[in-house]
Amino acid sequence: MNLSQKWFTGLSLVIAPILINLLWGLVEGDQSADFAAKAEIYAKAATTNTILLCLILISFLCLGLSYLFIASDASEGSNNPLFGKISSKLWLIVIALFTGVLSLQMSSIELYESGKIQEATTVFMISEMSFSAGFLIIGLAAIFLGRALRDAKNKLQPNILLHIVSFGMLIFGIALVIDVFVNTGSDSWLGLIGWLGWHLVSIIFGVGILLRGK
Repeated sequence: MNLSQKWFTGLSLVIAPILINLLWGLVEGDQSADFAAKAEIYAKAATTNTILLCLILISFLCLGLSYLFIASDASEGSNNPLFGKISSKLWLIVIALFTGVLSLQMSSIELYESGKIQEATTVFMISEMSFSAGFLIIGLAAIFLGRALRDAKNKLQPNILLHIVSFGMLIFGIALVIDVFVNTGSDSWLGLIGWLGWHLVSIIFGVGILLRGK
């Protein structure tokens, strides 16, 4: 990566996870609500929530692109580029999937406002259920990336940062993958641990990139 890509990647890894969780918390409200109740919660402050979802989408695009840059960079010049290449392809899918999820949630708000409550609930249900697929693909992408970082010729420095990021990606990636098969995505403790753990590792990773970029 060149210097501008490093700064973009570092800042995105630090700022985007914080914004995503903070803004989604403001939009979501009651996590225990069913699909119909959540669709209503989203639509109650339609304009505000649509703006917040747009900001979440932008943040997620920055985060996904950053990981795409990192995975592609890890595969270049590596003796074992397969893991980096697989991870980069998976991050592309993650970007597309979460763009679709957030677009569906914004569509649900629009449908609810127009009085099509049943349709809005159905669209919202589809978006929520898509989180399981999102968790699975993020988990796999993180696992492959963790291995790719360890195989890269231009390894993260210092070594403690490499260990934290690579093993963090592995551990929290596995948590996200397992959650898909034993629970219901973002409402489960395992999924929450994997999601927040991945974001914590992302922030640490971003700080490391910014410090190296100076």
